[in-house]
Amino acid sequence: PEEEGGGEKAAVLNVVTAGTQIFELNICDYCPSCEYRLCMDGLPWLLPHMTKRVAKIPRATMVELLEKRTLPLEQTPQEMQDMPPGSMVGVVEGGCGGNP
Repeated sequence: PEEEGGGEKAAVLNVVTAGTQIFELNICDYCPSCEYRLCMDGLPWLLPHMTKRVAKIPRATMVELLEKRTLPLEQTPQEMQDMPPGSMVGVVEGGCGGNP
């Protein structure tokens, strides 16, 4: 392609996004103090450094949560019930392979 004035237009590389998203802005009416939330893409890098916002979840509870998309808080592990509002990571006890 030619530029005005008869010269050739130089090819340009334009970086729009680079890296892996670890947090994203959280617009949430019921938790205004939670400005950011965790992103799934960044968990492999962030999880090894997390100590307070991780809860072990029994496999049956996780299956029920995924099927129903919601659970009463009292049906979740006590460590989840004791956490203040905000992002957390639920790790399935014993992994998640196999059949229920």
